[in-house]
Amino acid sequence: MNQPEEPKSINLLDLLLSLVQEKWFIIKTVFAVTFLSLVISLVWPETFKSESTILPVSQSGGPSLGGLAGLAGNLLPLSFSGESINTEALGIILNSRTLRKRVIEEFDLMEVYGHKVIEQTLRTLDNNTRINYVREGGFGFNPITAIELSVTDREPERAQAMTAFYVSFLDSVATRLNEANNIDRFRVIEKRYLQNLAELEEAELRFKAFQEEHGLIDIEQQSAVLVQSMASVASQIMELDIEINLLRTRVEPGNPELNSLIRTRTELQRALNDLNLQGDRQFGDQARFLPGFSEIPDLGLQYMRLYRDMIIQGKIYETIFPQYVQQQMLVESPRRNIQVIDVAHLPTYKDGPKRAFIVIGGFFFSLFISLFIVLFRGYSKGLEKYNKEDYERLNQIKAELFRFRK
Repeated sequence: MNQPEEPKSINLLDLLLSLVQEKWFIIKTVFAVTFLSLVISLVWPETFKSESTILPVSQSGGPSLGGLAGLAGNLLPLSFSGESINTEALGIILNSRTLRKRVIEEFDLMEVYGHKVIEQTLRTLDNNTRINYVREGGFGFNPITAIELSVTDREPERAQAMTAFYVSFLDSVATRLNEANNIDRFRVIEKRYLQNLAELEEAELRFKAFQEEHGLIDIEQQSAVLVQSMASVASQIMELDIEINLLRTRVEPGNPELNSLIRTRTELQRALNDLNLQGDRQFGDQARFLPGFSEIPDLGLQYMRLYRDMIIQGKIYETIFPQYVQQQMLVESPRRNIQVIDVAHLPTYKDGPKRAFIVIGGFFFSLFISLFIVLFRGYSKGLEKYNKEDYERLNQIKAELFRFRK
């Protein structure tokens, strides 16, 4: 009795035979697609890229509060650089809709790009503009150290002009914001400076009048050191008041940085109050032994408090006067907020298209497609010859796919 013949499987030789038989199809397909890729790369419009590199300029001049921890216990050391506009703000300006619309209007890009809708023009401009932020090394969020800007366009002159316009607009906006911030800061410092002058003059006059009436008194070294500590803390509170008042004009009341400053000021004020209580006790003890005041200790305590007030106001003056002078100089002679390292150049060699990549890509794509088609044909013929059941299923799959396309 004859056994039914089992279907044969398709082997590698069958597929290789299909490749050999269809070699001219592969060659023609690869040649045609590669030639078409070459033609496309030749007719594709050339583009040119102009680049510029910008360095943010740090404008230090504000108060430094790095010694808070040593003066007021375990408080958070703070440092205010006085930088009017930070490097992150420069990136926001470059990506702002206002700047991009100004570029579109300046160079009539809606006409150049062939768009009638501003949103389409903005997207095309974004695709042609590259902004790279170079940051300091290390982990976490690091500040920007340089900004690399490039614009691609079909005309080299326009690419250069657009890049230069970006830099010029950034410089003008940053300078304007810088000037406004410097003026705001100067007004706050000036107000506190004038207040300190009045308070210092009043403290000196009161102390002088007391001395003229009751005579000069030597202050113990321990009391003098305590008064100096109180003066240092008071000057730090004054610095914090300036920063808090400035920050309140720029952020919402619940801002974390503002709340942190307020908490730090509260801790400093508590430390100053403790020093005042300690000083009153120490001054009272010393007043009992002051010549001429042993019978009237309250008068000696009054003398020590007048001395304390004068020293504190003098310390505040020593702190705020340099800030006042420096901020006045910044207002009268504002400095640029950016430094251009690489000026926008006129590109002399095309940036695109990459003809070699297009041709090589077309070659490998056509080779892959032609090999896939030939191998699929060979596989289909093998199924038809050796496995009718699988061949029918394959035809059914193709029929379903074509029906789906319709």
